[in-house]
Amino acid sequence: MPYEGDYHCYFSRQGVEEPRASCRIARAAGGALRLVGTNASTRIDGSLHPLDHRSFRFDGALVTAPEGEVIQTSGPFEAVDVQVYRGPLPTPRGPIWVTVAYVPRPGPRGVVLP
Repeated sequence: MPYEGDYHCYFSRQGVEEPRASCRIARAAGGALRLVGTNASTRIDGSLHPLDHRSFRFDGALVTAPEGEVIQTSGPFEAVDVQVYRGPLPTPRGPIWVTVAYVPRPGPRGVVLP
C-alpha cells in the first residue's frame, strides 16, 4: 500500500497527458486511506482498498477537464516502481490512466523520510 503523504498525479486520456497535479493520500476519520487531488483541471477524490502488497483499488470520483463532469468510477492500481502506482479509471469517453508518484519529504541532513 502507498505511504500517507504528498504525491504527484498524472492524468492521461487517449494518449494526451495533462500537466502534473498535486495529490495527497491521507487517513480518513474511519481509518481508511483516501486519495485527493487538489489543484488540477482533472481532480480525483476517493478511497483506497488494498488488493495485495503491490496494488490497491480506487473507489471514488473524477472531475474531468474540460467538461467539469463528475464521474463515479473505480479501478485497480498496480505498483510500477517504488511508491509509483498506475491504473485505468473507466469513464464514458474511455479510460483515464492515472499515475500516482510519491513525493518524499526531506529529513534531517538530507535523509529522505517516508
